[in-house]
Amino acid sequence: MRDIIASADVFHLTPEPAHNDPTDWMALQYIPTDSVRSVVMAYRLGKSGATELLKLHRLNPEKKYKVESDLGNLGTWTGRELTDQGLRVTLDAPWRATVIRLQTLD
Repeated sequence: MRDIIASADVFHLTPEPAHNDPTDWMALQYIPTDSVRSVVMAYRLGKSGATELLKLHRLNPEKKYKVESDLGNLGTWTGRELTDQGLRVTLDAPWRATVIRLQTLD
């Protein structure tokens, strides 16, 4: 994962949370220029719902992406689905986080 993050562009998928009373969700997407892989770090902050819809950036619309997290396999979608419709992320309690890895299927 370090090799992806080190050479990646970073996209903020959610508004910046308040510094003194962070609420809702915070998510960042790291994607290198090849768009073959990506990493999303999602954080469920205080006073937040269990699920957040994240619309991802700069994925190849024609390619299929395998999506996995530290919670397990999340499924397979096209780049177009992930950018247009988004990826639904669920965490069971506030102050939890997950790392999501995307990889194209060739």
